[in-house]
Amino acid sequence: MDSSDEDYGITFGNYSEFFITISHPNYSWLNEKSAWPADKPLKFKIEEVFVTVSSASRLLAMLTESHFRDSDYHQNDFTWFSSVSLIGAAKDQAKDFFHKAVYYLNAHYLRPLKIYANLLGISAHFEDPLGLYDGTNAEAAFKRLTRHRLRKRSDFHRKEPLILYNHACSASGTSQFLSFYRVLEFFFRRNILLEIEQYRKDLSYSAEDIFSLATSRNEPDQLSQLFKSILTSSQKKNLAEYAHRHGLIKGKTVNDLYKGLYSFRNSIVHAKEQDLNTTNLPDPFVIDEQLDRWIYIARECADSAIKRLNSKKS
Repeated sequence: MDSSDEDYGITFGNYSEFFITISHPNYSWLNEKSAWPADKPLKFKIEEVFVTVSSASRLLAMLTESHFRDSDYHQNDFTWFSSVSLIGAAKDQAKDFFHKAVYYLNAHYLRPLKIYANLLGISAHFEDPLGLYDGTNAEAAFKRLTRHRLRKRSDFHRKEPLILYNHACSASGTSQFLSFYRVLEFFFRRNILLEIEQYRKDLSYSAEDIFSLATSRNEPDQLSQLFKSILTSSQKKNLAEYAHRHGLIKGKTVNDLYKGLYSFRNSIVHAKEQDLNTTNLPDPFVIDEQLDRWIYIARECADSAIKRLNSKKS
């Protein structure tokens, strides 16, 4: 065997096989642990490479179960997963042909059924923040949320940023980052208007200062102004140092922070062929460690924006 591709497949000479999900959000039984639902394998060719979509082969199961099987997590043997196998693709081309095969699977074969396929890592890795898998009682875990006194929370000016924030909390990946970023976008105009109002009351600011602020139309400038308004000095310092420590930005200033956040947003939103070196491609074979850290920063900023620009107490 040339390689055991971590927890998602194998490469053996010109033969490769990768675990995949076959998913639909409305069908709980059609989940990532399901075998291929059809009674026969699906077969097609891409140039001279033969593609087979089926339940995982006994070869794939045999070579991966000894490394990744967890009896508490995996109820069946690994032939109960689905897979894409490739015959004729060299080792250094296997992942490229996998992407092509899954494209045809999603764009042509599965599309009429409104289900989709993607790469599946079969390791038993999952977060357990409440310790419920170790026997902790759910009522005990949630007991910390209850209070003996009734705390009065402030009301809000607008519901829209709350809708955006709540959606972000239930999203994941780049969708979660962009959802928190949309909370920030919501407040761009309001922040500029509040700044202008303050400038008008302060005679130390000239008409030119007010005009310059009022004409801040491009998004980086508006994001910069927003960061200055919503983040405290300690937040600016802590978030900038956090981003620098994890290699997200080169400097340690709030200017470096907002520029880095905006650049990361662009890397997700845009995918121009000539700018692929700055594009965040959602390659399932690559773990994007930066994403979770930018999500944390975006959420902290969204929290501050709602608190300082939408709360009726602010």
